[in-house]
Amino acid sequence: MHEKVRRGSLVVLLLMLIPMEIAAQNRALERGMHGGEFSIGMIDHAYVGSEITGGNYDYQGVGVGLSYIGNQVRASLLFGRSGEPRTFLDISAVGWLAPSFARVRRENTTLSMPMGFLTAWRRTTAEKNVEPLGATAILFGAGGELVHSFNERARVRLRAIPLVGITGSQIVDAVGLSWAVDAEARFFVAEVFSHLGLSIGYTFRYQLWNINGSRSFSDSVDEVYDYASQVHILSAGIWF
Repeated sequence: MHEKVRRGSLVVLLLMLIPMEIAAQNRALERGMHGGEFSIGMIDHAYVGSEITGGNYDYQGVGVGLSYIGNQVRASLLFGRSGEPRTFLDISAVGWLAPSFARVRRENTTLSMPMGFLTAWRRTTAEKNVEPLGATAILFGAGGELVHSFNERARVRLRAIPLVGITGSQIVDAVGLSWAVDAEARFFVAEVFSHLGLSIGYTFRYQLWNINGSRSFSDSVDEVYDYASQVHILSAGIWF
């Protein structure tokens, strides 16, 4: 009887903590920052499969883009076009949430272990008359974040999250297991232009696009669409 009462009390306590945690995160978002940045990136999207027919969708070059930056989210678009008839387009969103029990505050510094997700859509084109390769990834993970305030106006955010999930494409009818590491260093200064602030950031993402082949022809095309990419992005913008 007493064991049942204790279990019931724990369930009630957990049910009470969930809305309290959600409310705390909502308050943090309300008083958080929102802004936009212009970006320039170095892209290395290379074939890593073993099939001799692979590698049509490699891309190495510079890309430009725009990003929305929030307290716990980054949504970005990056586009590149090389001298050859090749293009690269990446649209992605990264979000993270650190529960209160996973945060430690020491004066002007906050350390946390956020849970995160990454959803990305990437389209690369190859030679003429070859169908573009569009791939989608949905990944989840957990990592670490450090936020330090130098004073009332300036602060820095460092974050890195390894993620794992699935990747698929419209070209084939099967999905593969993929992983990524998303990291950023971002510096914020408030009230640089009246009520507007300035943000400067560096973002790095390594991502394995493991797109399995067709179920019908797995032996011949299982590795044709396997790519790994490194993207280094420098960005600057305003926030409020």
